Order: sequence, then C-alpha cells, then structure tokens
Amino acid sequence: MRGAQAIVTILLLSWLVGSIDAGVWQAVTGIQPLTLLACFLVFASAQMIGGFRLWLVTPGATLRGAQAATWVGYFWGNFLPSSVGGDIVRLMRLRAEGIPGATAAGALVLDRIANLLPILAIVAFAALTRSLSFAMNIDPVWGIAFALVGLAGAVALWLVRGRLAGPIRRALQPARQLVRRPGLALGVALLSAASIGVSILAQWWLARALGLAIDLVELAQIIAVLTLVVMLPVSLNGLGVQEAGYVAALTTAGAPLDAAIAFSLLVRLLMLATSLLAGLFVLSEKLQARQASGAG
Repeated sequence: MRGAQAIVTILLLSWLVGSIDAGVWQAVTGIQPLTLLACFLVFASAQMIGGFRLWLVTPGATLRGAQAATWVGYFWGNFLPSSVGGDIVRLMRLRAEGIPGATAAGALVLDRIANLLPILAIVAFAALTRSLSFAMNIDPVWGIAFALVGLAGAVALWLVRGRLAGPIRRALQPARQLVRRPGLALGVALLSAASIGVSILAQWWLARALGLAIDLVELAQIIAVLTLVVMLPVSLNGLGVQEAGYVAALTTAGAPLDAAIAFSLLVRLLMLATSLLAGLFVLSEKLQARQASGAG
C-alpha cells in the first residue's frame, strides 16, 4: 500500500513541478507579502480554534494541554506517512497530560467528527444544488455495503461487550458529556464552523489575490469536496492529490491554468508554514523539558 501511495505521490508531484512555468511564477510572485502573511495568520488560526474544541470535548483536559496536543499533532500529521499519524501523536500527548487512553481516543474521534460535520454539510449543499460539475451520484449498492459492514461491526462489538465494557464506557464519556450539556455541544459546533470557516476564508482571500474570479460559496464547495478526497489512501498525506484536485476544479470553473496551479502551490505553502509554526511549539517544549532535566 505504501509503495503504491509513494508512486502516485511522485507521479502527481512530478506533473505539478513540470507544469510550473513563467506564468505560474508571475502569479505567485505578484502577491503582496503582507497579503500572503494575512492569509497565513487566518489559516493558522484554525489550529488554535481546533485546540479550544479539543479542550471542550476532552473531560479533564487543560486548555494548555489541548492546545499543545492540537499543534503537535498538526506538525507530525503533515510529515508522518499516514492520515492518522497526527491523531496518534495527539493521543500520546493527551495521555501524557493524565487523560485515560480510552477517554482520549473517544475525545479524538468526537473531535474528528465535529470537524467533519461542517465539511459534510457543505458537500451536501453542493450535491443538492448540483453546482459542482464533478459531483457524482452515489450508487445505492455502496450504501447497502456500508450498512452491512456497520451491522457486522455492531454484532462483533456485542459479542465482546463484556471485555470492552470498561474501555467503551470511558471512550463514550466525551460524547455523554456533550449530551448532558447542550451549551457545551453548541460551543463545539460553533468552534467547528469557525475552524473550517477561517480556513476557507484564508484560501478565498488567496484566490482573490491571484485574480481568480470565484465566489466564496463555490470555493467553499471545492475545498470541502477535496478535504474528503484527500482522506482516501491514494497518496502520502494527500500530496499531489490535493494539488491536482484544485487545478482540475478551478480550471473547470473557468480559472486560467497558471493561476490554478499557483493557487494549489500557495495553499500547500500555507499548510507547510502552519506546520513550521507548530514545529516551533514542539521545539519550545523540548527545550523546556531539557532545561527542566538540567535543573533537576
């Protein structure tokens, strides 16, 4: 699997690099540095908002611990060759804060779901309005297949319910907390919408700076669909797939090829810059730990 993903990644990135010409560089260098900085700050703020959300959904977590888990997880998630690598790091970070493993795992699953709901809502809206030319109808056979897999999983859990009673109860603690406290659930929902919203806003601002004549709603639909697509294990961490998707979607919407390629490259730059910001957080923690051990 990893070998196939690596091949796909190399092929797509080779195509992308080979497509960079003078027009692409002109589009990239034509953006004012302050505009690019503003886009980066808005884009990176999604992680801070995500840290607040993780704090709300994790019983017993401190705000500092939730923020640390979010930033450290984002950093490693962009470099580990797995879509769940960042979640594993976040789990380890929460456990280091004293959160039981099952509770931390349940909170991370809940956090993922909360982050995914606004994206699914946007995709559902796009599918209903049929405003995306590449939207596809789902074959009912797939729905039946997923239902059967879910049923099989439920039966398997029921058969081993005695052994898993304790861990499952702890894993469901974050969800039960939201059910008992509607105000907390509303806060989580608002933070999820805000996290996705600032990410979309930053990319729309970037598109406008490149001169792309695309409205906010249409770009939000493209971003939401591609967010789901890059979750598929096609390439390593979505590298190449995201860029090719942006180019295909934007050119289909009427954008010039050079501007579409420039946009895909700059979005990846925003992600890498945010990862480096998260890396500074990781570095500061290591330096503090070294100073503490030296003082001891």
